Amino acid sequence: MRKRPFIPIVSDKKTKTLPADFPVYVERNRYQTDAPIKTIHVHDCLEIGFCHAGNGIFICGDRILPYSKGDVTVFNEVSAHFASSASGTRSNWTFLFFEPPVFLADSCGKTDILSTSRLCGRSFPYVFSRKKYPLISELFEKLLSELNGRKKNYQTSFKALMVRFLIEVDRASGEHISEPLSRNIKISRNALERISPALNYLGNHYHEQVTVREIAKRTYVSVETLRRLFHKAVRKSPEKYLHDLRISMAANLLENTSDAVIDIAGRVGYTSLSSFNRQFKSKKGISPREWRKKGKF
Repeated sequence: MRKRPFIPIVSDKKTKTLPADFPVYVERNRYQTDAPIKTIHVHDCLEIGFCHAGNGIFICGDRILPYSKGDVTVFNEVSAHFASSASGTRSNWTFLFFEPPVFLADSCGKTDILSTSRLCGRSFPYVFSRKKYPLISELFEKLLSELNGRKKNYQTSFKALMVRFLIEVDRASGEHISEPLSRNIKISRNALERISPALNYLGNHYHEQVTVREIAKRTYVSVETLRRLFHKAVRKSPEKYLHDLRISMAANLLENTSDAVIDIAGRVGYTSLSSFNRQFKSKKGISPREWRKKGKF
């Protein structure tokens, strides 16, 4: 019997690589391509990323999160995620990994600021765009400057900036309820692993004319089982997920390119401009042209 190509959720043990004297792991020049993913991952500490170039999407549970140059990402220990660059492109990232309660204990006495448990949930942004959150992007660049320059007392300065960074992330997140690890989330993760080949396929072929039957075939399940797993893992049908993915990519392109709306519609898989406009307004509440105009201010 042929083995089903599930993509596992892998726990990345970054804390094992943290230096004892200054426990922050820095990963520079991580290039994210549009190639198929091999794992969905979580870390055993906080992951903060900065996009130096490129654009694409992160997938975190049922969330489709566009990113572009200058954006900052924040994922805690329970947020399984993966990323893909826009078709035919490559993104360049720097990532920081650390444990705030351990690393910043001597720099901040407020345990709620250092707790990572609130950095998740249905209303948590995960991707902080430079346009909407310029201060968060600016603070991360200052953090990198301290690490790269290594001037006198850079470690103390880095810690102070990181506390400020976490405060701004908390402020930008607003009041939300975190999602603790629970049996329901475990079930959702199991379903996520099972449909991961479908998510992988859609992430690379969303611009093509994709059918539910083709998605089910690549996931090695029936159409009925695929629909059930999609609702359990991402809380929506395969068709809605595909439309959400296309519109998220389109919104990213509208903000970061000067391409004509009709060309963007075609690039994300819509053969009809009217259909694209209808789907876009249904998800975003405004037309593509209004979205682009809004993004300029």
